[in-house]
Amino acid sequence: RCCGTSTNNIEWRQLDSVTWSTGLIKGYVGINTTDEELDDFTVRVPKSDAVPIHDRLDLGLSTLGRGSAEEEHVRSFKEANTCCDPCAKWTNSYRITNRALKITHSTPCCPCCGVRGKNLKYLKASGEGNIVDIDESTNCCCGYIHIYTDDQHPDYGAFTVRVQKHEVSDIVADLRKHNALGAKCDEEQIAVFREAPCGSGCCLSSCSCINCCCIKCCDTNYTITNRGLTMKTWRPWSTSTNHFDWSKVMDVDSFHVCCTGVIDILAYDRKQ
Repeated sequence: RCCGTSTNNIEWRQLDSVTWSTGLIKGYVGINTTDEELDDFTVRVPKSDAVPIHDRLDLGLSTLGRGSAEEEHVRSFKEANTCCDPCAKWTNSYRITNRALKITHSTPCCPCCGVRGKNLKYLKASGEGNIVDIDESTNCCCGYIHIYTDDQHPDYGAFTVRVQKHEVSDIVADLRKHNALGAKCDEEQIAVFREAPCGSGCCLSSCSCINCCCIKCCDTNYTITNRGLTMKTWRPWSTSTNHFDWSKVMDVDSFHVCCTGVIDILAYDRKQ
C-alpha cells in the first residue's frame, strides 16, 4: 500500500486445496485456506506461470513442506464422447498418480482460451483421507465413475466421470488402489455369493421359470475381498457397482425369515 505493508504467513497445515486456471491472457491460482484473516483467495499471475506455481504449492501441501516426494504416473484417460457431448474427449482429461487424481478442463470451442485444473489429493494436510468413496456403473454405451470427496470446492465434492465402457473397471481399480482409504495393495478375492431370487426356499422356488426370470432381469452379486465388500447389480439396461471398504462397514448381523437367510449390513455410504 502507499502508506505501509502487511505480510501474512500461511503454514502448510492451513492450506486446504489449490486450483489453477488460465484465460486468454492471464493465469490464476486459487488458494483455499483455513486462515481466519485471508480465507480463500485467487492470485492473478502470468499465464505461463499458473501451472508451475500451482505444482509447487501442491507439492508443499502434499508433503507439508518436508521436501519433495517423487510422483509416479499411473494412468491417463479422457472423458468419453457422446452424441450430446461430442467434444468431451478434447475438453476433459484426467491423470492418476500415486499422490492425486489430476483433472484438467478446457473450453470446448477454444481450449487455448480457457483451461482450469484441480489436483484431488488422496490425503488432506491433516493426514485424513480426502476421497471417501469411488463407485462405478455402466449403461449400453458408456461407463461412469462416481467420486465422492471431502473437498471444499463445490464442483468436486461429488462428481461423475464418463469413460469408455471397457475402461471403467480398470480405472476404478487403480483409483481405489492408490486412494488413502484403500490399502496400498492388490485386491484379493475371498468369497463370492449371489442374492437369492424371488421365491427362493419357498413353494414358488419349484417354478423354475420364475427364478430364471428374476435372475436374468435383476441380479445382485457380492464379492468379499481383503479390502472390503463389493456389490454389483445387473439390470437389463445397465449395471452398478458399489464398493464398501471395511472402514465403512459398521455392523453385520444375520437372521432367518421363513426359509430365507438375511444378512443385515450397516455401512456408511455418501450416496445415501
